[in-house]
Amino acid sequence: MISNAVLEHVVDLELFFSEVNRVTKSLGVSYHLYHNYYSFSGCHLQQSLCEKHPWGHLRGKYQTNPNHLNQIRIESVSKIISSCFELINIFQVSKDHSKKGVDEGFRYEREDLLTPWIRNELKEFSREELLTRSYLIVGKKK
Repeated sequence: MISNAVLEHVVDLELFFSEVNRVTKSLGVSYHLYHNYYSFSGCHLQQSLCEKHPWGHLRGKYQTNPNHLNQIRIESVSKIISSCFELINIFQVSKDHSKKGVDEGFRYEREDLLTPWIRNELKEFSREELLTRSYLIVGKKK
């Protein structure tokens, strides 16, 4: 099973992964690219708006629709998928789909806009959580 930028739109991830598990063959592999809500582009708004107010969806500059985008952090996603699949790996993924530690082209998303001022406003989030555009979650059916 493969999904690309679907998980952030799923309201009930437990049900989703339960169904993915049901239709996956024994020892089948499941790949999911999860666009991180807490990243620069995680709000799915126009690039120009994101540039005008970097991480504005986290800083209260604008609201996102919780029925359109879930705000589940990667730790919670990995726990949910682990209930149905053996977790093989989670990779940090850049805009061009390069994986951190695997591909030379990996770059954090808009690191240049994470100023000390914004970083201080968002100190409840890790630097990596703010700069990681997506995560590739790989699991194998138990």
